[in-house]
Amino acid sequence: GDIGTTSAVTISVTDGNSAPVALPPFNIVVAAGFNEALYSQVTPSQTTSLAVMYEVADGIATNGWTSTDTTPFMDLALDTATELHRIDLRDLPAIGDQVTGATITFMNNNSPVGSPITTGALPDDGSIVSFAISPPVTADKVRITLDSTASTTRGLAEVEIYSALAPGQTEVAAARDLFNTDTTAN
Repeated sequence: GDIGTTSAVTISVTDGNSAPVALPPFNIVVAAGFNEALYSQVTPSQTTSLAVMYEVADGIATNGWTSTDTTPFMDLALDTATELHRIDLRDLPAIGDQVTGATITFMNNNSPVGSPITTGALPDDGSIVSFAISPPVTADKVRITLDSTASTTRGLAEVEIYSALAPGQTEVAAARDLFNTDTTAN
């Protein structure tokens, strides 16, 4: 899936002698991305078990994080400030424990950046919901606050936070670059 769309990009061209001519506006779609959440430092407001707090960002949609807080939140700290294009959320897969409202906020050096995203209700069956971050934001932390839920079981199955890959870069190469453990190019 696409990780974000920048709308109405306009390019002007000229031959150096004539007045510039504007090409028709078009959209740029970022189609490939790197899931930054997989490598983030996860910090919940409170969790029912320390063993499960990292399950919210492990790439497995059948487990997750739950909290006993009335309005729980989950912070995902990135290794460095990164331009983010999309965030995907999955509610817990059990029917009846639906997140009915959440707020996603972005921080860089402990200061808010970009505009918060208000989600509304997530699908109660754990289906993925994507939220484009438009315009993209450069952040080193993402906070997801569960504003309201349908039951006292409050949590998320999975969070995915996408940055753009460089042209021709694979997710494996991006992970290697993140940890700087191998210089073999992909």
